Amino acid sequence: MISKIIRFIKDWTLLLALIFGFIFNRFFGYIGSTYTAIIPTLIFCMLLLSFSKLEGGNIKASRLHIILLGIQLSLGISSYYIVKNFNIDLAEGIMISILVSTATSAPVVVNLMKGKIEFITQYLLVSSVSASIFLPIWFSWIGHGSANSFWTSSTRIATYTLPTILLPLFIALLTRKFAPKVHNCIRKCTSATYYMWAFALMVLIGRAVNSFLMQDQPNYLFALIAIIAAFIICSAQLIIGKLIGRKYNESIGAGQAIAQKNTVLAIWLSCSFLSPMASLVPTMYIIAQNIINSIQIKKATK
Repeated sequence: MISKIIRFIKDWTLLLALIFGFIFNRFFGYIGSTYTAIIPTLIFCMLLLSFSKLEGGNIKASRLHIILLGIQLSLGISSYYIVKNFNIDLAEGIMISILVSTATSAPVVVNLMKGKIEFITQYLLVSSVSASIFLPIWFSWIGHGSANSFWTSSTRIATYTLPTILLPLFIALLTRKFAPKVHNCIRKCTSATYYMWAFALMVLIGRAVNSFLMQDQPNYLFALIAIIAAFIICSAQLIIGKLIGRKYNESIGAGQAIAQKNTVLAIWLSCSFLSPMASLVPTMYIIAQNIINSIQIKKATK
């Protein structure tokens, strides 16, 4: 009986995290708002564990990686300028859901779908480095840095994003070269990423839902539009990635590379530099990508 319960929890960890974050939104919202270092610390640890799996000869960007990155940037920027004429919060939410880097759990999902882990892990590195450099500049460009100059704003935002995203990469590279025993110990803990991800989801969903419900007049219509938008952009990116990846025999990996997002990072960035309303889109994106991935995994494991 106990083993079945444990198995159920393992199989449905992310779904349970979504439910607990939603139900206990006041508690997790309090944690997220009071202990602001929790999320960047979790993102740091998850990226460190993911980057530790990279081998020396595999740290390189292929032509397909560059193409996918170009598509991701083009879609994110163009969607922002198109949608902002209708609703700026929706535009920012869609934008960050597209521009944010690939999920740290993507290699696990690709493996379940019987794809190539090396390709998706390489793109995780490429997209993470690109996001850490591009997003501070982009946020300042659209006016979300501060009242100071463009470069001052960019630098301010970069002081939050660069250490969180790039420092794990440098630590992974340094430990592999100069402290292989430490590096091997880190690699043995990579399964912890899954549970860190679940806890981070509870905190961020709790914070986003609590911020939404604490408004004087919660905009439920916006929430409905946000979940529809999340399903559309998730499906669109998956289809585009698969179509392009098919030419390179990387249909599964390419689809996941630009469709499966680091929603933990997206929600944190939205709450920190955009707006609580904008964070609803990546929050809904969590639901969309988990439903879509569940269907794909079920088909792949038949």
